[in-house]
Amino acid sequence: MGCSFSGDKPKNLTIWLEASSKQFEIIKQARSVFLKDNPDAIIVLKQVPFNTVKPLVLNPREQAPDIFLGVNDWLSELVKEKRILPINKSSLKNEFYPQTISPLIDNGELWAIPYSFEYLALFYNKKYIPPKKIIDFLSKNKDINSPLLGYDVYNLYYHFAFLSSLLDGAFSKKVFETSEMHESINSIKMLLDKKIIVKDCNSDIARNLFLSGKIPYYISGPWDIENIIDISPGIAPIPSLRNKPSKPFLGIKCFYISKDCKNKELAISFLNTLLDERFQSELSEINVPPANIKAETGKSIYMNFFFKNIKNTTALPGGPIMKSIWSIGNAFLYRTIHDNMNYKKALNLLKYEEKENSI
Repeated sequence: MGCSFSGDKPKNLTIWLEASSKQFEIIKQARSVFLKDNPDAIIVLKQVPFNTVKPLVLNPREQAPDIFLGVNDWLSELVKEKRILPINKSSLKNEFYPQTISPLIDNGELWAIPYSFEYLALFYNKKYIPPKKIIDFLSKNKDINSPLLGYDVYNLYYHFAFLSSLLDGAFSKKVFETSEMHESINSIKMLLDKKIIVKDCNSDIARNLFLSGKIPYYISGPWDIENIIDISPGIAPIPSLRNKPSKPFLGIKCFYISKDCKNKELAISFLNTLLDERFQSELSEINVPPANIKAETGKSIYMNFFFKNIKNTTALPGGPIMKSIWSIGNAFLYRTIHDNMNYKKALNLLKYEEKENSI
């Protein structure tokens, strides 16, 4: 039986998103199911490059979408600029992992509905045992003359996974001034000096080395599974620097309802269909961790890992903090690790750059 929507509101929705061909097919299947129950509705799916969605929503030069797929760290800016509508929790028909809901709440209101999530993990050659602590790499390298671990060394998104095992609280830009950050950098420098970590490495270099069997350990996320699945790697948490577990950043892909949406009730109804356990289970089958807690994991060791360990993550912060993470923070890592710049000098330079960028 079809759903009825009150009043004379438009029955059409335009949805902006960037999705892989497999994900797009799943979304189209959900649309077909929804339209069978709502034959008067029109759902237009438009592929829009991810990095252009937020700028176009914030500064619309054409008709804004009714719904768009984004990430949780956009939320504070979208709320501040009044570009999205709040969502009544009671209107949701699906249950989601709490860790994917809480970052979407601002001032007590829910502003988006989670679609999928991602965070970093350690992929490894199954001939090796994954280390629980960074220091364990030293004992594993006694009889090996080549590096063991590859990842994007000068990227703070990756570095935070190690740093998080030292911190008691959430990430903030003040973290650069802490002894924990200093300790984490010294630890990585030590592993580079002992040739445990691939020097001057980025994700592409690390992946190629891992696939060719030249390194047994590789740090990446679920977005990379399709690239490495042919070698059937194992998966484990990021090694910690101390006894506490690492808590890498948790990124959440989520659907926002635009301020310009002319039929919010229809938008939420469609999202309830798209995000139900049937279609979310299909996401799991293509190795995209779905936010719906009832989604089937199948036999995928990777999906089971990401579901099981989501509790040991740190929500990716948004707003001005992100500027320091991606730009100033990355430069700070490069200076202290690659250039071996004095920590205090690098910190003073970072503070100057913060001021210049008004962070």
